[in-house]
Amino acid sequence: MKNTVSENPCMAWDVNNEVESQLDYLKNESDDEEYKNMSDDDIRASLYEDHALFTFAYACLMDNLTELLNEKNPSGSWKARVENFGWRNSDGTKEFEASTGSDFIHELLPNCDCTYYIHEFGKGLAVHNYHHDSPTGEWYYILPA
Repeated sequence: MKNTVSENPCMAWDVNNEVESQLDYLKNESDDEEYKNMSDDDIRASLYEDHALFTFAYACLMDNLTELLNEKNPSGSWKARVENFGWRNSDGTKEFEASTGSDFIHELLPNCDCTYYIHEFGKGLAVHNYHHDSPTGEWYYILPA
């Protein structure tokens, strides 16, 4: 049976989406009058400076990813294939160990500001990642080793 990538991501790290989600909450659901009188652009500027917002959101994402990884592969041994990596659009493979979301992302993605979307991929995961050297994205296909 061939693995196929699910159409919709099950998880994502997208700073802009985090800000827009928080903006929507502050404008429409929060009881804090301060935000109701601010322009959307002023709220956005404030949110982009709110490191606690991103720290909390990232910690939640890593916890959820850890849970998913342990469901898919309790051994923590993975093999990955990447397509169109970086500015040279390279392809390659890697085997690695990771049982936490943080270790998984650290082993897989380049150490820079990334925006990524995690999809179900059969018994594994597929990650569509964007960064400064890959503005059109690179795909990682990860399966239990």
